[in-house]
Amino acid sequence: MFLLAALVVTGPSAAASSDDRHEHAGREHVTVRVSRTELDPGIRLATTRDAIVWLNYARIPVRIRLEPDASTRVRCREPSHFRLAVEGYLVASPVEPLEAASLCLLEPGTYDYVVEQLDTAARPPRPVPGGREMRGQIVVSKTAAPTGRDLRRLVDHHRRIAGMEREISRARSQFADLLESNGDLRGANDARRRA
Repeated sequence: MFLLAALVVTGPSAAASSDDRHEHAGREHVTVRVSRTELDPGIRLATTRDAIVWLNYARIPVRIRLEPDASTRVRCREPSHFRLAVEGYLVASPVEPLEAASLCLLEPGTYDYVVEQLDTAARPPRPVPGGREMRGQIVVSKTAAPTGRDLRRLVDHHRRIAGMEREISRARSQFADLLESNGDLRGANDARRRA
């Protein structure tokens, strides 16, 4: 159960690892860590059967807001922690420090989102004036993304093939030399017979 999701954010980015894939209550999910300054990882890989979980490691509540088209492409009946805002955005309830928000199965496609720092003392809660706004993107695919181990295996496989191709090339060259010397021997034998 995977959901190919790539998060592309402003600021430093880090590649996703298979260590960010977890199973909880029989469902696979991938994790995005929210800090005061960045989203981690910067690139998230998963497939359409995963849930995405945002963990708030900032010391301030945050809100996650997905662009309007996301609301029509969520495949669960009632997304936990998220609601449809009047403007058409899919918005998470305020995520307190050390808490999480999750979004279930998404259809394949690209989803832009924003994580905003919130002033929860305000009624209703609103973004902190001058607070950091981090933009991300989720790219969802039907197929599983290759892991680092898969990529290493593929590179090793190609190296073995390249080695075999070199061996085949050497064998062909030796065979051609053998045929040529065999032809020279035939010519010498034919010359001896005629003499």
